[in-house]
Amino acid sequence: MKKCGVLLALMLFVCSAMFAQSKKVLTPNQWDEWKRISGAEIANNGNWVIYGIEPYRGDSKLVVYNTETKKETTFDRGSKHKVGFNSNMLVFKIKPQYDSVRIKKLKKVSKKDMPKDTLAIYLLAKDSLITRTKVKSFAIGEKGGNWVAYQLEELIKEAKDTLNTEIADSVKKKEPKKKKEKIKDKEAPKAFPLYITNPLTGEEFVFEKVTEYNWSEDGNTLAFVEQQNDTILKSTLKQFDTKTAAIKVVKEAQGVIKKVTLDKTGLQLAFIFSADTIKEKVYSLWFANSKGANKIAEVGNKLFPTDWTVSENGRIYFSEKGTRLFYGIAKKPITEPEDTLLDSEKVGLDLWSWTDKRIQPEQLADLEDDLNKTYLTYYDTKKGSTIVLETEDVPYVYLNQKGDGEHATARDNSKYQRSLSWDIQGKRDIYLVKMKTGEKTLVKEKTANSVRLSPKGQYLYWYSVDDSCYYSKNIKSGKEINMTKNIGVNLYDDEYDYPSLPDNYGIAGWTNNDKSLLIYDKYDIWKLDPTGKQKPLNITKGEGRKNNIVYRHQELDHEKDFIDINDKFYLSAFNKQNKQSGYYLGDINGKNSPKELVMEDYSYYTVSKAKNSDNLMWRKMSFTQYPDLWFGDMSLKGEKISDVNPQQKEYNWGTSELYKWTTFDGEEAEGLLIKPENFDPNKKYPVIVYFYRLSSDELHDYSSPKPSRSIINKSFYASNGYIVFVPNIRFKTGHPGHSSYNYIVSGAMSLKNLPYVDYKHMGLQGQSWGGYQVTYLITKTNLFAAAEAGAPVTNMTSAYGGIRWQSGMSRMFQYEQTQSRIGGTLWEKLPNYLENSAVFSAPQIETPLLIMSNDNDGAVPWYQGIELFMAMRRLDKPCWLMNYNGEPHNLKANSPNSRDLSVRMMQFFDHYLKGKPAPVWMIKGIPAVEKGKSFGFEFMEE
Repeated sequence: MKKCGVLLALMLFVCSAMFAQSKKVLTPNQWDEWKRISGAEIANNGNWVIYGIEPYRGDSKLVVYNTETKKETTFDRGSKHKVGFNSNMLVFKIKPQYDSVRIKKLKKVSKKDMPKDTLAIYLLAKDSLITRTKVKSFAIGEKGGNWVAYQLEELIKEAKDTLNTEIADSVKKKEPKKKKEKIKDKEAPKAFPLYITNPLTGEEFVFEKVTEYNWSEDGNTLAFVEQQNDTILKSTLKQFDTKTAAIKVVKEAQGVIKKVTLDKTGLQLAFIFSADTIKEKVYSLWFANSKGANKIAEVGNKLFPTDWTVSENGRIYFSEKGTRLFYGIAKKPITEPEDTLLDSEKVGLDLWSWTDKRIQPEQLADLEDDLNKTYLTYYDTKKGSTIVLETEDVPYVYLNQKGDGEHATARDNSKYQRSLSWDIQGKRDIYLVKMKTGEKTLVKEKTANSVRLSPKGQYLYWYSVDDSCYYSKNIKSGKEINMTKNIGVNLYDDEYDYPSLPDNYGIAGWTNNDKSLLIYDKYDIWKLDPTGKQKPLNITKGEGRKNNIVYRHQELDHEKDFIDINDKFYLSAFNKQNKQSGYYLGDINGKNSPKELVMEDYSYYTVSKAKNSDNLMWRKMSFTQYPDLWFGDMSLKGEKISDVNPQQKEYNWGTSELYKWTTFDGEEAEGLLIKPENFDPNKKYPVIVYFYRLSSDELHDYSSPKPSRSIINKSFYASNGYIVFVPNIRFKTGHPGHSSYNYIVSGAMSLKNLPYVDYKHMGLQGQSWGGYQVTYLITKTNLFAAAEAGAPVTNMTSAYGGIRWQSGMSRMFQYEQTQSRIGGTLWEKLPNYLENSAVFSAPQIETPLLIMSNDNDGAVPWYQGIELFMAMRRLDKPCWLMNYNGEPHNLKANSPNSRDLSVRMMQFFDHYLKGKPAPVWMIKGIPAVEKGKSFGFEFMEE
């Protein structure tokens, strides 16, 4: 037997593909040919569309499309772009060549000697490019300015010779000579050269050692920290004014200055400072404006708990109007005592106590967050006062009006936290917070509802899961209103099939000045009056329910926190019956029915509007059409401006159609039937049945051929001569396995009546909840010739008491209230747990089974796969288990492991469903002594 790897498997796969057709069959070689669009953005003036094109492996490129001239400019390996607010420049990085980086990694070249990114500044109107090598980072003003700030790995030679000495001299201060002490701070931030440049005028300023920098929102002011750390650590915070090119020293001191933030105008800034040279630095908070810089928070503040101070782990930011400066406080860090024990002398213990509010695994999973938890506090920049908002008693406060509101809401669930192991909807106490004083008033106790503030802060509002109604509460009067009493339609998800209370269909948002709240039912949009004076108004006039169309508000101005009644009211639309989608123009006053703009056999999404022009950019896709970019006017009339995968036309693809049948229980069911593009009704095709829950709405979803993280690739299997059947499944509490059987097996049986289906060669494939269903089904039927189950639960009795190791949560809630749908505890409903566990019916299995259970799965314990594997092995039934070492629930995207899985899964199904030879790994396995040397993809010699 020859040793081989994934590369050999790909070669074998390609060689085995038949080309007796006009188009080529997809093979693993095409995985790297397929590309995807990333970071699509339309410039504010509407004249430019910028997007990235990324392969799944290899070099990307950045595309700049001129919407007026229709000219396309591309930059090889361009990435991480930002478009100037004034639509005059594009700033991005150029990555090193993929192959060159790979070669150096193979040679184990040190990180500092690896190829570095290049900065590129492209002047859009001038069609000119400026580049700088070895860039670390860059930034531009979010909402204004023509300047770019960037840091390089090292100072370029020209800059060393031309450092702006005038500026440097203007900020120097004469200090008496001091004896140099060797107290270099090893924990200080690293410093790199900073360049501030106006690419339109050519002005540029250089500062040699800068640790951090930050623009004001308007792009007119840059704050940055210069650092000297040769002997004594000294930090200097400076402000650069782009209008005058003036430099202002805000603070200069021995120590560390960091976390510099500015208000949106750049007239106010804040930062934290510590003179400590040890790792566990204690910081103070400083506020600066035109009057100077002043310390506003430190250890000993009478409003803080004892030994608390501003924390470097908290976010520091100004409110929208700049009148409040928010920051986090926490216990001051303490220097750990010197370790006097050897590792062999230390106790290693996690003590699980029944009294813990959170079980130990959850505490350990949250440990970093808990250690870094801070408590929101603010400084009033006008009054000079400090208000502590969050406390250990009420640890979560939610601001309103971008921090400028009169009130906020707060939540505390500590009293009910212990029950979250089984009651996932959870209870909490909700408070109304007066921002001026921090005073909290309890408004809802032990509620499962999420209570929020309206944008202008006039009302509290919530959806009640108990009676499925929306409520408002006037903050001034305290009057509470049921806004949807007697509305006449269900506002809860009526397709919800879990053993817990259903949630609502969602909220569109509030209109101007809190006048009304727009909510959704299954199809339509309703306008609610928070005062209760007006009855609920169906502003889509029931057209959605009448025509099976789901209407949802499509926001085009994401900067507003309300729905502006003066703007056009765009609606996304999806037809539940034929799966068409598109957009309508609605009437927010409900006087006119929605007017169709576009409605097609495509899936439309991500429509974006240029800020300063009536131009739109959107994407649409079908099973056969990649979701390229389209550009047009406000009526969504336009043209396709990208063609990312033109090579698709060379390959045999597939077609997708709706398929309907009747279940064993007499229910009408729906799913997808995917056929090869070169489908011949006179031939017989093997079938792969893939499923999870509800998938028929994905009729027009595109499936790029790429390595699988866990499930089959529909277009890839169709290209290779398989029919793929994707049934919808609706579950009944207590009997998820039988529910799955009712839909999947009945659907598969109905396929037997199709003359082109080879019903003796049908296979099953599912991942996670789908994997569970696969293992259950093969204990109840021998209809399927092969099955693959990824991350399956095979024994609900042991899984019930298990842990979701990524989150540390108990698995109990899944069985009692959510996906596993048993609807009770193990001791209350033991027969249901046994009934729905494949391992107890292993003797009935006759279907060869391939399992993927990974040892770092944070959702389903991998021993669940092992339990069924060991049972089938004991019963001498064909079964294989793949454990990809260190991999999570789903394999890392486009990893060697995902490629390996894709090849093995196809070889497995090809053997059982197409009669192809079994590869060595299926016949002999892979001995541990051959791990990493032999992959077993080759076939046995006769």
